[in-house]
Amino acid sequence: MTSSEASAKRIVERLLADLDEGRLRREIDDPIDRAAGEFLIEPESTESHQVFLEVTGRLVQQMYERGLRVPRRLSLRQSRAEAIFLLQQGYRGTYSIGYEAALVDAAGTAPAGLPVVAGHLIEIIRTGERHKYVRGAMARCLAGEHWETRCAVTALLLGRWAPFLSPALHRCHPGQLADEIPTLVDIYLTTERVLGQLGRESRQHGGFFGGP
Repeated sequence: MTSSEASAKRIVERLLADLDEGRLRREIDDPIDRAAGEFLIEPESTESHQVFLEVTGRLVQQMYERGLRVPRRLSLRQSRAEAIFLLQQGYRGTYSIGYEAALVDAAGTAPAGLPVVAGHLIEIIRTGERHKYVRGAMARCLAGEHWETRCAVTALLLGRWAPFLSPALHRCHPGQLADEIPTLVDIYLTTERVLGQLGRESRQHGGFFGGP
């Protein structure tokens, strides 16, 4: 085993420990879920753009103050602007995307529309926090490592995560993907999270197709 391979093995072990799904849930998902559970949407008209701004702004304000690993205190004006930005960048509606799509979905599917959009907004925040956490872990683990070590890390991850990656990625040489390690990590974590959710739903409902 070369020195690069030995270093890569240590890096991968540390990275996998940092990115353990249970740890991500404890450090990111659980605080977000608690903050979301404390937020109430009053039974009021969802037709008004002003109400939409008020509710989404208050939601962002509460999530940032109570649900983030590094809390942020925003004024209501700031939180409204942040809600608009998040929805514009991350909202994927039934027929369209962005802030206008969120506004239409909230008004067009009342009374459940606004809570549904709020749920999407929470998931946008969660995804962003997970993304930042992953990038931070990557920076800590790979800081100062030379090219050969990064290639060795890529090779180890490709081998370990083979079932989660596309055939096109398997055909790549590790050197081609050495600068794309964060992308590989994102693919793996997203797949693992989806499979975990499907597994929990299967246990709750007696199998994917409702069987015993």
